[in-house]
Amino acid sequence: MNGPDNSKVVSYCVTDPDLEDNPIIFCSDGFAEFTGYAKEEVEGRNCRFLQGAKTDPGDIAKIREAVKQNKEACLCLLNYKKDGSTFHNQFFLTPLFDEAGTLAYFLGIQVQVKTASDGQEPENPGWIYTMGLHA
Repeated sequence: MNGPDNSKVVSYCVTDPDLEDNPIIFCSDGFAEFTGYAKEEVEGRNCRFLQGAKTDPGDIAKIREAVKQNKEACLCLLNYKKDGSTFHNQFFLTPLFDEAGTLAYFLGIQVQVKTASDGQEPENPGWIYTMGLHA
């Protein structure tokens, strides 16, 4: 999905929990474009490379717990681009199961969230509800 300036505002990655450290096995072009990493730099790594000093440890714990329990998670994260700049994203994590009900992958969806200025909360982090996109 593209924004008004034709930039990618929604991106995603897929991880494989059967591999050591649950690495990214695929990322969208938008994910690479937005984070500043080439797809080759992303694939094979755990998503935590996007975390940094200002990433909320409580948010990290929520994601880890969701992965541990094969559950969904949705939160607004502060992450880091390759150049070291920060960005907010509304992050959706969902487990993907095969026909037998066995966990196969995790899908992570990132939606860019604009901020008013550094140090302020993202504008309307509850946008999903105001857009009527919730289940």
